[in-house]
Amino acid sequence: MEGIVKFCGGVLAAVMAVILVRQSKSEFHTVVGITAAVAAGLYCVTLMAGFGGTLRDAAGRFGIDGNDFATVFKIIGVCLVCDFSADFCRESGLNALAGNVELAGKLAIAAITLPLAVELLEVTVQVLGR
Repeated sequence: MEGIVKFCGGVLAAVMAVILVRQSKSEFHTVVGITAAVAAGLYCVTLMAGFGGTLRDAAGRFGIDGNDFATVFKIIGVCLVCDFSADFCRESGLNALAGNVELAGKLAIAAITLPLAVELLEVTVQVLGR
């Protein structure tokens, strides 16, 4: 709880810094905003890193393949990276490029999940007895 409060406080301080810099030196507000966004993104990645051990333990207890959890983490990572990149593009005024980043993310997720879909189809065929 304390960590997220500090994080949100830091983000609010960064927003205020961007607003102040925008009023005085408009050419630097983008740099300040991008720096804050990168710092916030890195903090989010460190938060996610803590989930790995817990999920690995849960997978072992329930007899779930660890590769399935790895796939989920890859998907979450792709979502976060693409969302961050697309927001960065939009902030810079490059909406078309942001759309392409989002499309690339969707295609990457489709490629990551394809082996799981094939595995699901195999299990379904076995259950149906074909």
